[in-house]
Amino acid sequence: MAQDSVSSIRQASLETRDAIPQENIRHLIQKAFDTKDVDLIGVTTPSATGVSSGGLFVDAAIDKRTSEKLFVKFDTGADVRPFHIYDLKHQYLVQRHLHASGISVPEPLYLDEQGAILGKPGFVMRVVSGDPGSSKAWSEGAIKDASPDQRGSMLHSAVQTMVDMHAIDISEPSLRFLHEQASGGSAFAREIQWTLDLAAYHDFSDARIDRSAEMLRQREPDGTPNVFNHGDNKFDNYLFEQGSVSAVIDFEMSFAGPKELDLAYLLFTTDMLSPADNPKPDWFPDESSLLQLYEEVGGNKVENWEYCKDLVAFKFSVMVLAFTNRLGLLAQAPAMFEGYWAELERIASKKG
Repeated sequence: MAQDSVSSIRQASLETRDAIPQENIRHLIQKAFDTKDVDLIGVTTPSATGVSSGGLFVDAAIDKRTSEKLFVKFDTGADVRPFHIYDLKHQYLVQRHLHASGISVPEPLYLDEQGAILGKPGFVMRVVSGDPGSSKAWSEGAIKDASPDQRGSMLHSAVQTMVDMHAIDISEPSLRFLHEQASGGSAFAREIQWTLDLAAYHDFSDARIDRSAEMLRQREPDGTPNVFNHGDNKFDNYLFEQGSVSAVIDFEMSFAGPKELDLAYLLFTTDMLSPADNPKPDWFPDESSLLQLYEEVGGNKVENWEYCKDLVAFKFSVMVLAFTNRLGLLAQAPAMFEGYWAELERIASKKG
């Protein structure tokens, strides 16, 4: 039954994507390039399917002269989503601002905010070539598959890209939503509340979540500056080409907060999602080495590190447990998720 739940969601996502008429896609691209002369050469569905968003790769001829490789991202309208907040306009605005700031992201071209053209909200962007990394970074994906000489440069490039994202200006009014993802007087408080809001959205409650949240509130540091955070800063959201990052993708969880949260998220997800029977190899940096690299590249000291690690562990653990419980997976395979419960118990045991 658990597998059926996942399969049915994926199948519904595929059917939703297939239901978009190609004429609607062509009209969207006409708007993006301000021309009527658009021919669709091919439309293909990615092999990996999501729940909150759908996607289509499109090859198009523009004005019978230019060939464009594009990606259309749209809201599937799925009843079950991993996150309680999903706003394609916000993702478009983040991506547009990052691209204008010189960050390597696919260039967004046109937003159909209400779905008047596609039939559902979506936007079109240019495709950037590259091989994806993986959250299981030393077990699979672009970094693992690279030559030993390239791995170091790829990791350095990923950290440099992270530093560059953290340095962009997020003061403009169109990005105000980055500071308003949940209620709270600080970014730390908002991250705690965002996590509790997500658990409530999935009708998921447990005393260990409440105790962890309370311990984090009691230990909250003061005065940490906020920067742009990718929010889902896993290696599988980095594309690599010729030894460096060619693009960063997927900004549905972006927010304004201390830079350390993005860095802690990268480390925590890599450690938690990598297979237990595939230990970290010597070529992959340990925590202290990655922190040192970040500080050297960015010129800024990492602060409140232990607290940020705990907050990220709390957030990601609740995300996983709440959504898998919603899908019926948690009760059927409890041993798979023991590590996340252990993280919540560890955080709850700490004193303010």
